[in-house]
Amino acid sequence: MATKKPNADDSDTTKGFVPTDILDLKALAAKIKEPKDPVSEFLQGRIQPETRKMLQEWNGSKAAATRLRNALIHDFNQLITDSAVYEPARFAQVDLSQEARALAESKPQGSDLVRLNTMLIEETYPDELLRNFSRWPLVPIERVQFNVRVEKRMLKVLKALAEAEDISLSEMFEDIVLHAFDGASTFSEAESQATIEALKGVYGMDYDAHAAYRFSEKA
Repeated sequence: MATKKPNADDSDTTKGFVPTDILDLKALAAKIKEPKDPVSEFLQGRIQPETRKMLQEWNGSKAAATRLRNALIHDFNQLITDSAVYEPARFAQVDLSQEARALAESKPQGSDLVRLNTMLIEETYPDELLRNFSRWPLVPIERVQFNVRVEKRMLKVLKALAEAEDISLSEMFEDIVLHAFDGASTFSEAESQATIEALKGVYGMDYDAHAAYRFSEKA
């Protein structure tokens, strides 16, 4: 589901990683397989033996890549909820954001600790992973108004999704586009897919992605 606006006291803002968060599996796998920095060495020691075996045996095949991607995500999510990842010496070589450093110094617990752990891994691998939880650095933008026509039932589902996530329709649109441009999906989680299917049923959106070129609008 689209990422909510981060909020320190909102436990739902941190849901961990999803498979499409890995932008460059080959580069990420190489760094963990043969670690040359303390964080990668730490991660290699914390992933499951089966995942390490996959890393050693992966030859770049697409089928094996899917299994490896899912295994890494599973192990990452297990790690970020188990204990604190941050140690000053471990992240000495990482250009951490001011936000991550401040959160680390606050000795976070619970959902804030999970969020920090997620940010630390994201910021260690900025080219390999999507950055979903860091609010830094700020990106100056200028929003403009434009008119767009959207299929009626689709719009109803989008509005319902945005309301469920407590964000505006515009913010959801931006989130979807940003993920799509990085080859990822805003709605890849099973929970998100279930919500979408339920809403599609409510609003009669009885078509899927393959219908895009078959739309026939009434005059």
